[in-house]
Amino acid sequence: MLDIFLENNFEEFENRMKAIENPADYCRLYIQLLNYVLPKISSVTIKDEPHRETLAEELDRIAEL
Repeated sequence: MLDIFLENNFEEFENRMKAIENPADYCRLYIQLLNYVLPKISSVTIKDEPHRETLAEELDRIAEL
């Protein structure tokens, strides 16, 4: 619904954004609106996995049997 609303009222929205005279207000509003467009960034944790044999290492180990 929000997507449809924004699409149908884009011209009005654009005019109101252009009417904001204070650059700080414009930037603050612009940044707040980005939350509805861009995905949130979240931290990623990489867990150390135990050493896995490469194919070459596995073939060498099998050849020694």
